[in-house]
Amino acid sequence: MVELLVTSGQLACDLGDYGRARAVLGEGLTEGWPAGPHWLVLTALEETARIAAAGGDASTAALLLAAADAWRDRMGTPRPACRHASVASTRATVGRALGHDGLAVAQREGNSLAPENAVTLALRCLETGQNHGQATRP
Repeated sequence: MVELLVTSGQLACDLGDYGRARAVLGEGLTEGWPAGPHWLVLTALEETARIAAAGGDASTAALLLAAADAWRDRMGTPRPACRHASVASTRATVGRALGHDGLAVAQREGNSLAPENAVTLALRCLETGQNHGQATRP
């Protein structure tokens, strides 16, 4: 079930349907935490960062990306190759918004987030997002 929800969230993000993405990713995070599978929770964190970046919340996006990176390192779970382009694009958007120094600060803070705090931050972001399902792609 978690895989279906997270994959649906990814597809909704690809289509710019952030309202749908918020709903299914929120459910996927709720179902996937704390029992797992945590590699899917990590993907949901990265997709939530993508939504935050698209909505102009670069700080939250940077925190979530850094938390996901640190959690992946601790678990020994590298990011699948199919996820590299999406995460790189989100990271570039965040970097442009925060600048080098701002990004470095957010990454340090995100690296220190405990997984449960990262999930809580992601859920809060999904619940309070500002683009309300509006497509931001042409």
